Amino acid sequence: MKDPITQSSVTYLDLEWDCDNRSSQVGAAPEIIEVGLVQMDTSLLTVVHEANFLVRPRQVDVGLVCGALTGITREDLLRAMSFREVISQIASNWPAKATCFAWGNDGEILSRACNDHRVAVPFRRFVDLSQQIQHTLMLAQPVSVRRAVEALGLFFDGAAHVAVADARNACRIHAEVLRRIRSCQPLPSVHQGGVATKGRPTWFGQTLQASLDALKESTGNETIPSTTQPG
Repeated sequence: MKDPITQSSVTYLDLEWDCDNRSSQVGAAPEIIEVGLVQMDTSLLTVVHEANFLVRPRQVDVGLVCGALTGITREDLLRAMSFREVISQIASNWPAKATCFAWGNDGEILSRACNDHRVAVPFRRFVDLSQQIQHTLMLAQPVSVRRAVEALGLFFDGAAHVAVADARNACRIHAEVLRRIRSCQPLPSVHQGGVATKGRPTWFGQTLQASLDALKESTGNETIPSTTQPG
């Protein structure tokens, strides 16, 4: 049986948006004001490319809450590129066929914005990495990027709610899980009815055991509370 084919690189996406834009119509989606991207070499599990784009929204009116969270000002956005210009640069400089991981539904938000601005979505496929990590670590509920970083015993690299920093930390979370999966040792045989089963554990069994061990070591076997914030 052939080994499964691994993608040579993957991309990580994070968005920031004006979460309390008072100029938006009632019920309208907030406008994207920052896009962060990170590319990882899957064989080396290292970052090979990253970029951060400020996006000038149609209504340049950054709310107080959003400004405090992101540090982005109205003056910053007035000097930024339009959404169409940002997507054009992404499409020209980032691999369109690579799978794009996002923490939460940022992939859906970017796709909707592209449709709204009548531009092609720059990536072929989006995956919600937060769900993947939640299921792998058997958490009861989704957690923030920072909490997942802490659960794996890592430090948070950069400032929260800076798009490229959140994308970079999502990449680091994924890389650390993959690193532990690749380095895990065979598990002892599982006994059923007093008789030891033969053969190596399945890949899923090894993955699950490594994830549980990592979670137990880094959290003291305590439940990690959920943190939900804009962006």
